[in-house]
Amino acid sequence: MSKKLEKLIGYTFGDPSLLTTALTHSSYGHRHGVPDYERLEFLGDSVLDMVISEELYKQYPRDDEGTLTTKRAFIVKGETLKKVSLSMGLDKYMLILDNAVVDKAYSDVFESIIGAIFLDGGYGQAKDFVLRKLQNYIEYTKIDAKEDYKSRLKEMFEGEKIEYRLVAKEGSDNEPIFTVRLLLGGKVIAEEKGNRKKQAEQKCAQAALKIVEKNNK
Repeated sequence: MSKKLEKLIGYTFGDPSLLTTALTHSSYGHRHGVPDYERLEFLGDSVLDMVISEELYKQYPRDDEGTLTTKRAFIVKGETLKKVSLSMGLDKYMLILDNAVVDKAYSDVFESIIGAIFLDGGYGQAKDFVLRKLQNYIEYTKIDAKEDYKSRLKEMFEGEKIEYRLVAKEGSDNEPIFTVRLLLGGKVIAEEKGNRKKQAEQKCAQAALKIVEKNNK
């Protein structure tokens, strides 16, 4: 089981017992007298915040503390971590009693895995795991809520036909990846991916605006 799970995680543990503990809910731990993941979750939560804070700090040099905090909150919120955890299939490996299954457990186990990787392989390995699994959500924050690139493009090319065409949907139901193609006057201008269709459309519009700005220089 551990080898298959390690492949899903993308990390091989030197101490497999850390992985077992990271999957053990308190309900199971108390029943069987074995360590549960709560301490690892505590550690993983801190590592997760550090990784995302560092990444946002680098990617958004002009954002103030409040804006960075809002973006981090979106990425590390429980619903996000639950979706990623389920998309990985971590729920199938959890040691948990049936009557203890709650949504929070799915987000908690993601953080406990981070904590386990940190203890076993260090910050760099934990960081790699976090960035691999949350990259889609980090990318989503690049679409600033205050910036509506689709509206800006529509204003710039008023009267011309702008079409956003969905060309592919991949990934799992919990974490789909949409590929959208932007056509302007029937000509393909951009093609982008996103974990939401609207996100991919905004990224297409943003790419098109960058092309226009470059051509006008």
